[in-house]
Amino acid sequence: MASVVEMMATMNDDVAGTLRRHLLAMPAEKQVWKPLDCGRSALDQVQECIGVNAWIAQSLRECALQTMSDDWLDSVRAEYDTPEKAAQGLADGTAELVAAMRALPADRHSDMVPLPWEEKPSAFVDLMAIPYWNMVYHLGQVSYIQTLYGDKAHH
Repeated sequence: MASVVEMMATMNDDVAGTLRRHLLAMPAEKQVWKPLDCGRSALDQVQECIGVNAWIAQSLRECALQTMSDDWLDSVRAEYDTPEKAAQGLADGTAELVAAMRALPADRHSDMVPLPWEEKPSAFVDLMAIPYWNMVYHLGQVSYIQTLYGDKAHH
């Protein structure tokens, strides 16, 4: 039976690969298209995933929840400003995230940390689920964008 860490590492790696494939399967003009001119583009959503993955990877490496600056997403958007850069950044960042998960000392797994959106602290190992559910959510958003322009394929 796989450990929680190995399960989360595999799940994060798998969903990042699927999200990356969906982004790269889109026509170039649709990767940056914002539905109704007010939604978020697929590129923007992948950029957010890169940032969240980096935040959690750093938190795991430091064994402390890191504070995200107010402009963290702007800096990610600037660095990964094309779909190609973002796809590579998601792959590289997820590899770093998975390595940080596997390197977290077992005696720190149950340490409690406060999350900005929760009233009660969570176990440190629970941080490993944050990038996963964030990427799953955004994979759904990207998939929905694809249906809006007629792409119903599974990538």
